[in-house]
Amino acid sequence: MAPNPLMVTASLLLVSAAYISGQRYLFRNTTGKHCDDVQEEKMPVCSASDGVNKFGFPTKVDDVTSGGRISGLAASRRHAGYLYAVTDVATVNVVRVLNLEGQVVGNITISNATNVNWEDIAVGYCVFDNSTTCLYILDGGNSTTPPVNIIYIAEEPDVITGMQSVMRDMMIDFSDWNTDNCCTETLFVDPEANMYFFSREPRGAHIGLYKLINDEGIWGTQREKVITLPSTNTGPDGADLSPSGEELLVLFHDTVYHFHVTNNDLNAALADAPSLLPFVPDPSGTSIAWASDTCGYYTSTEEDIPVLRFSDRNGADASRAARFNFGKVVGQIDSPNFDDVTGIAFSKDHPDFIYAINSGTAGGPLINVFQASNGYHISVIVLNLVTNTDWQDIAVGPRTSGGHNYIYVLDGGEVNGSPARTIITLPEPDDIRDTQLIDVSADDIFVYNMSVGVSHALAVTSSGRIFITDYQDTYEEPVTMYQLVNIDNQTLLPVEIGSFPHRSSQSGPEGLDVASDDSFFLVKNSDGVLLFPVKDNDYSSAIANVNISRLPYVPENNGYSVAIAPDCNSYYTLSNDQMQKLKRYDAVAECPQSSYSPRRYSPRYRLRYRPRYPPRYRPRYRIPRPPRYPILYKSPRESRERARYE
Repeated sequence: MAPNPLMVTASLLLVSAAYISGQRYLFRNTTGKHCDDVQEEKMPVCSASDGVNKFGFPTKVDDVTSGGRISGLAASRRHAGYLYAVTDVATVNVVRVLNLEGQVVGNITISNATNVNWEDIAVGYCVFDNSTTCLYILDGGNSTTPPVNIIYIAEEPDVITGMQSVMRDMMIDFSDWNTDNCCTETLFVDPEANMYFFSREPRGAHIGLYKLINDEGIWGTQREKVITLPSTNTGPDGADLSPSGEELLVLFHDTVYHFHVTNNDLNAALADAPSLLPFVPDPSGTSIAWASDTCGYYTSTEEDIPVLRFSDRNGADASRAARFNFGKVVGQIDSPNFDDVTGIAFSKDHPDFIYAINSGTAGGPLINVFQASNGYHISVIVLNLVTNTDWQDIAVGPRTSGGHNYIYVLDGGEVNGSPARTIITLPEPDDIRDTQLIDVSADDIFVYNMSVGVSHALAVTSSGRIFITDYQDTYEEPVTMYQLVNIDNQTLLPVEIGSFPHRSSQSGPEGLDVASDDSFFLVKNSDGVLLFPVKDNDYSSAIANVNISRLPYVPENNGYSVAIAPDCNSYYTLSNDQMQKLKRYDAVAECPQSSYSPRRYSPRYRLRYRPRYPPRYRPRYRIPRPPRYPILYKSPRESRERARYE
């Protein structure tokens, strides 16, 4: 049958209209881990309105096996699906081009540029022509004193795969900004082609945001704002602004901060509290870049063989565990006994109070008691007949299921000789408001024999199971968790139950605690808190779960301790900085209710039930309620059926 001329003409018109309009859709790859342009499911570009609580834990894309270490990362604007990478190795004036699988597919040599210490790269509209996009390369590292502080600008090439050499289009010298020889390792460009960078400061304190200013052809800097972003490291080490200019990422070795930016007002954005994004702490992590569609962000390490990771914006697993908020300071510890707190734990018999221990002989065999709600120091429990060789953690729990609660002290550090490998126990006192001296019986002191030696982390479950971990100095080195099992009256045998990677740029773990309902446990490092969900008391399976959750946490200098509140709706940390602050992080989602409820404790916030009528009073008659449906019919359906036949 011959085709209908009207149908053919209509089809051609539709195809032509689609071609002329040039409308392009992005398609989310639902099977992969990147937001690629894949013909699967129609999906708009991600935006700031998608929120920050959707980001998933970063997953490894691959090793970047050629070109050496990466000091800066940025996504191409002209060529979707490609990343630019620079290195701080001197004399290598090459920009690598990576695909989203981490493979090097191109090299762009900037022939008239010198690499003294290239630390970051950004992509944005060209400062000399806002109709096209440029590469902005920062040479601002501290390999020289002072740093050279130069930005090389080159237009993005038409083709970026393969080998090629291009000339820089512009060079900006801003060497007059750092009179104190400070340096920067960050560079980002807003939608109006304004260039910004952060000064690099110890612990992220008093960071300066600087903007490059052109005054009649002479480039200088203007300090826009001073902020503090807590970190255990010096930084920032990387930063990137989304193509829309609405979201800013700031990278430290231990943290990724996220800021919402409205109307290109960075000063106002930095005045608000930032969000913490999922991140794998890494002592060599120095680069971060938004994906071109802002459906996630990439990070890379500064190693000989860099690791490229990606955090999917829609990769969050809400089923892992309860979420916790950013935290707030609830009190400041001012007791002279709090010189070096290494462990804290909530009392089970007195749930509004926290026990704390100190490390080494300077602390003495003391347990300090303070109030959780405000951090006020209450009393001291002095232990007689024991020694504080290097106390590292404290826990509270029963000896056996349903038994009396005991205080457990781990003497497992390595100072003052060698690890004592001792667990000291004592029953929880009936009254903890008064300072007291307690004699510890020899029957309450246990020795464990662990070949790895040092341990800083201790936890006790509601059934009396005792857990400790070994101690690691190397990032992602396996941390082994042990259960201590009685083999005679005073000897405990460490039984390995599993291991997990040490995801911290600091040595650790420094603390451990189990929720009172055994639904999850926390692992504490100075730069992060990891949450492991537990089902049916199966701790081996919990440790084997590679998708552990890194909770929102403000990095603390010498932050060695963590304690879960008895109702499991919050956890507390304590820093050993000059101003020792007690912080509380509250659960956002509902936390499972604890099966443990002390008989003599009633939470202050829980009101007693009040009867509707005064005691011994009841109304003499009750007014009958009208029936919901007509009396003759049991339901609306039966009413309709009856009406139909009437």
